[in-house]
Amino acid sequence: MVLPKSRIVTVMLSKPGARIPWCWRDYVQPWLYGFIDDGGRVHTAKYSLFTFSFLPVGPVFTPEGLGSQNGVWVFRFASALPWVLEMVSRGVQKSRTVKIGNAVLKPAVVTEEPLSRRATYQTGAPVLAAKLKERGFWTPREREFADAVARSLTNRWAYLTGNEVSPESIRFEFLGSVRQKLVQYRGRNLLAFSGIVRLGAPDEMLTFAQCVGLGQKPSCGFGFII
Repeated sequence: MVLPKSRIVTVMLSKPGARIPWCWRDYVQPWLYGFIDDGGRVHTAKYSLFTFSFLPVGPVFTPEGLGSQNGVWVFRFASALPWVLEMVSRGVQKSRTVKIGNAVLKPAVVTEEPLSRRATYQTGAPVLAAKLKERGFWTPREREFADAVARSLTNRWAYLTGNEVSPESIRFEFLGSVRQKLVQYRGRNLLAFSGIVRLGAPDEMLTFAQCVGLGQKPSCGFGFII
């Protein structure tokens, strides 16, 4: 399986102090799907096989939303499907603006960032692990959190390649301080976690994890690692 060797990085500009609502994923995800001209196959697939991160430079946190002191934002997009990566790259480059809530952002620079194979990564978007047989979410203090991350990754690999990989070959843990967040998505509050993560896996799976994200709902803006 030949996976992409890089992801898209876009520097966006807004007015200094501009705020985007905490439910910003509800705006960004449809914007991305608008670039993927495949008759809706990716949108309706069991696994979309992409993930994204959207972070302000000089972050400002308010009850109303997330802001950037200097009006600079960094958007990252990754996918295990090279043609999806190419479509989104072209779409972002052609976009004059994107409106998120009342904030208007302008893509200024679109470039590529190489993927890496190493032991530790920073979360660019929080990792989510929901309980499947009951309501609620696992936390990193519980063994089931790492198990859910491993299963999610190997399930996506099997979906893409048709080859099974044992979840036991994936080792995941947070290192040091872990930040807990209630993330707004489509009217729900989802419990997710951010920080430095250690990921042990075969080299190809390390690349794949950066392409599709970790945990659940990566195509909704969760589980992105840098």
